[in-house]
Amino acid sequence: MTRPYAPPTSITHRGLVLGLLAGPLAWGGYFLVGYLLAESACFLGFLRGEVLGLDLLSLVVILLSLPFLAVSIYSAFRTYRTWRVAKEREQEMEAYDYNQFLSLSGFTLNILFILTIILTAVPHFFLQPCVWS
Repeated sequence: MTRPYAPPTSITHRGLVLGLLAGPLAWGGYFLVGYLLAESACFLGFLRGEVLGLDLLSLVVILLSLPFLAVSIYSAFRTYRTWRVAKEREQEMEAYDYNQFLSLSGFTLNILFILTIILTAVPHFFLQPCVWS
């Protein structure tokens, strides 16, 4: 019987670095795209209106956060699995392996940036991004 979420069999340096940087890069991309969209929409006057009691611009920025949030969650899941594998290998080798440190660091960074993406999106539920004149 196979496990549906089998841990990775090999740990690569590329995977460790991507796992470490995925959360910060996802938040940076969300922050950049979201606030450039908000600034240009306010300056040019598009995305006016309301949907479900929210400004249309706020709804678009909130929906924009979902793919970036998914990237961070997936990366956190992958780095957690990599950490578990590295931890098991460390016990077998009886020596410290830097893979465990990097994967645990990547996991905690991804959790931090999941929370950061959520906290960056929450104000759009309560605040108006533009004062339409």
